[in-house]
Amino acid sequence: MNWQILPATAADLESMQALDGLEPEESPSAAMLSAAAGAFDGKRALLAKDDEHLRGFVLCQQVFDEVTVLNILVTPSWRRRGLARALLSAALDESVSTGATRCLLEVRRSNRAALGLYERMGFLYDGVRKNYYPRGDSREDALMMSLELAGRRTQPQ
Repeated sequence: MNWQILPATAADLESMQALDGLEPEESPSAAMLSAAAGAFDGKRALLAKDDEHLRGFVLCQQVFDEVTVLNILVTPSWRRRGLARALLSAALDESVSTGATRCLLEVRRSNRAALGLYERMGFLYDGVRKNYYPRGDSREDALMMSLELAGRRTQPQ
């Protein structure tokens, strides 16, 4: 498993959208991804790449001392190999280095794998957004979580 975490550039946008399974014109996050690839308006993205193949990414936005995880995605065949944890850790380290003291995120109640990861990394539950995510013909709750970053040391690069 040779992969590395790298900052996204505008040239990575198409690959990120393809990994997300969305056509660029259909993607509700196209502008968000585009902005993140250019580190615009506090948004940024980190990629997990194996050779030249994109295997996952994390998208964040920092406003003052709070960073919000907007999306973490790992291609299905590469899950359970530590990529999501590595991406999130790298994003948190980068955020701490730019002054963040708290991380926020929302996750689908049904996403047990993500919930387990966030719990293992020390995230705490803050509340519920009822009927937040679309799910077929119905809606699904979002669980709000946070992690205090004070005292977190950035890992050596």
